[in-house]
Amino acid sequence: MKYTKIVVVFSVLLLLIAILVQSNPVLANEVTYPVQSFEDPFSQFGKSHHQLHSNNIQTILQNNDQLYNAIYDALANLKDEINVSSYSLNSSEVFDTRNKVLDNHPEIFYFTNSGSLFYSNGRLLFKYTYSKNEVLVMKQNLENKITQIISNLIVGGQSQFEMELALHNYIILNSEYDYANYKNNTVPGLSYTAYGILVNGIGVCDGYAKAVNLLLNKVGIECILWALTLTDIKVSVFSCLLCRF
Repeated sequence: MKYTKIVVVFSVLLLLIAILVQSNPVLANEVTYPVQSFEDPFSQFGKSHHQLHSNNIQTILQNNDQLYNAIYDALANLKDEINVSSYSLNSSEVFDTRNKVLDNHPEIFYFTNSGSLFYSNGRLLFKYTYSKNEVLVMKQNLENKITQIISNLIVGGQSQFEMELALHNYIILNSEYDYANYKNNTVPGLSYTAYGILVNGIGVCDGYAKAVNLLLNKVGIECILWALTLTDIKVSVFSCLLCRF
């Protein structure tokens, strides 16, 4: 009789535990943690800063993956946020991939690092320097300018070298270095972009490199942007292009 009571009590306890587990998802599953936010590591440059992010050429040359494509689609279509939890929850990987997208697509000149956050639950926020209506107009202006340049300079039968030379010469003759602002440390954000060089006709190293990169890719010449840090001279960052013929 004594053992029967013990068995009954033990059975009741097991039943109560089972009921509690079924009714409480925190007990049934893994322990949940508060959602953390990660600040964009490049936000320190300010909302108008558009300098190249990637110094590692191997990073730039990696094949596109689902995370890359999701971020590119969001930026190209001016989305405010996406959830990338299916691809990565590593903040460094997410930010590095986003920066690779920006380096590979100079036409996305309107993104700002400031206020662009990543959360530990996979939410990735995007901020833009201009309103979406302004961006749409500016994107069309840039596309129209690119079409005009290519239609005037690129004709049938040119070699890749001849096309590159024609586009190079056009940029040299139709834009100027933003030296006054550079000297006064007041370079505006657009001077770091392809838009600044191609549409406004003024920019700095980043702008020149991105403009050439954008035009060459449009005519089928593969090239990448590469930022070099030069410590022995006054210029701290120099943008250059590597092209494949």
